[in-house]
Amino acid sequence: MEHLTQNRNAHPARQLSPGTTNAIPREKQIACGDIIDRWRLNLGWNVYDDVTQDLAIQSWVHALDREGVPPHLYGELYDRAIATRAAILADGGKLQNFGVEFLIAEWIGESGLRRSRFKADVAERRMLPNVSASACDDCGGTGFKPVSDERYPGVTRCFHGVN
Repeated sequence: MEHLTQNRNAHPARQLSPGTTNAIPREKQIACGDIIDRWRLNLGWNVYDDVTQDLAIQSWVHALDREGVPPHLYGELYDRAIATRAAILADGGKLQNFGVEFLIAEWIGESGLRRSRFKADVAERRMLPNVSASACDDCGGTGFKPVSDERYPGVTRCFHGVN
């Protein structure tokens, strides 16, 4: 594994080469280059040469940016795509050639990483008293509580027990 890490980190495309990837932030180049290298090495292939690597990074980052994928999640999406592909093989399915679309597929959809991270963020924020609307006895999660003044019936904004 150490050899693999050294091989990936030593790839010349990780340095901001004078190729086509100059406009792409270094963090994205490294993250994307690493998954491209992992993919090729997992197949027993050599890593791309500098020019091909730069073109692949440019293409993959463009597609991932269009979907709003943060670069720190590229590796996790790759791992999920590999697990999905393994499950397909285990069920007797046939695989297509690997490409950036497999990473995007792991990002979008009901079971995608974007959705699961969103749900986790919402659940984490619900632990705070000022945003835990669903646990509020006054408004029942609506954000508005009834006004008990008979002269002016209606509703007012609920701060969920925080004044």
